[in-house]
Amino acid sequence: MAIAYEENGDYQEAIRVYDRAIQISADCSDAWFGKGMVYFRLKKFRPGISAFKKAVAYQPGNADYWFMLGEAFARARKLDQAILAYSRASA
Repeated sequence: MAIAYEENGDYQEAIRVYDRAIQISADCSDAWFGKGMVYFRLKKFRPGISAFKKAVAYQPGNADYWFMLGEAFARARKLDQAILAYSRASA
């Protein structure tokens, strides 16, 4: 459902749905990643980084999660952390 809101540009509602999913299951890495993607699209990189960190904590083997964490770090001009995240994505 959150993805549909994202596709329609209703980012606040998408975040609300992701938050509800996280309330139901805090370890839902897909919800954390989706929330991070919404923040990334809104150019809110700090909350995006926080959400992506949660996603990789629950699913550390997911290269897509690490890559987007690297992207968010890069956009936030935290280049050392971006390099580390990119390295994890390519491992």
